[in-house]
Amino acid sequence: MGGGYAIVMPSVLSRAANDDRVAAGPAIAGVATLGYGGMLLGPPLVGLIAELVGLRLAFATLGVLALVSASLAPALAVPGAPR
Repeated sequence: MGGGYAIVMPSVLSRAANDDRVAAGPAIAGVATLGYGGMLLGPPLVGLIAELVGLRLAFATLGVLALVSASLAPALAVPGAPR
């Protein structure tokens, strides 16, 4: 997980800081809040899903969510930024 966060978090924070619609401070604070919220709520939610439908399907749900997240990533591009 650390390797994944090490790649994603700087990009997400940079995107938040470069948003034209929101000032950098509140945008970065919002991203940090969602990140910490995900770290706190993620494991109990996976446990709840595992309790309801099984561990294999709970982890499959995480895989599907990761694919959805990756497919939506181009929508976060900053207009006019070099690629």
